[in-house]
Amino acid sequence: MSAVIWPGQDNSNTPPVTLLGDVAGRVLWRVHRAQVFGSYGRRRSGCPAYAIDPAGGMGLVWRLSHMNRVYIKTYGCQMNERDSEAVASKLRARGYSVVETEHEADVVLLNTCAVRDQAEQKAIGKSGRLAKRKRTNADFILGVMGCMAQNRGESLVDTLPDLDLLVGTQKFHRVPEMLDNLLESRRGLGPRPATLVDLDTEAGSEETIREHGTERQVSAFVSIMQGCNMHCTFCIVPKTRGAERYRGMDKIVEEVRELAAKGTREVTLLGQIVNNYGLRQM
Repeated sequence: MSAVIWPGQDNSNTPPVTLLGDVAGRVLWRVHRAQVFGSYGRRRSGCPAYAIDPAGGMGLVWRLSHMNRVYIKTYGCQMNERDSEAVASKLRARGYSVVETEHEADVVLLNTCAVRDQAEQKAIGKSGRLAKRKRTNADFILGVMGCMAQNRGESLVDTLPDLDLLVGTQKFHRVPEMLDNLLESRRGLGPRPATLVDLDTEAGSEETIREHGTERQVSAFVSIMQGCNMHCTFCIVPKTRGAERYRGMDKIVEEVRELAAKGTREVTLLGQIVNNYGLRQM
């Protein structure tokens, strides 16, 4: 049976690990973090994990980072809640731990709203307060994503110079990759990297918000479209969410069936104007 060995620890009750795959000739395993920390308490940073594979070989397979705890705070609508859920699921699949409070997190991501100025001011104020943590913890990572990031663009970095990540509404699926790159660059020598910014449009991004949590949900949100073409005088949505883009019906049905198989009884279809779904494709 696969097991984890901590240097200097009795391995009689070591927790299991999950095989991730073969990368560059090495077998990678993901440690079930909750079990590791539950068994041994808080791990000292820099302590490596070793794994014994079923064939009996032992090697250093994955160095657990003390920077893998992420907290996501969501402002605004159900669409934002759905985006945050998908980002959290992608992060877990990448080996990150999504925690319940900002105080236990190494990385805080704010998924923001721009419908009202008050919503933006709340997020900016929160970002400013969180940025103060860098005075006592230089490794703390702060990111802003979503509608306010898209609306204000790179000018937000002038307002919040301590930002590490700035992610637009069509780049949620890139967050794990961007976070990986940021952490990897910090492990190297030389100056700290500047704010990573990605606000570009991306074809097919509407199909990337489909992951859900592993726990059973009685009710779930399913995104069926993104953007709006109405350009109403009072509304900022076309600027922050882009032009109307529709997910394929087969993909939507597949996602709903997967949810139903996990026990979901109710699905709410999300979009800026769900009644417009598919109209511009007919």
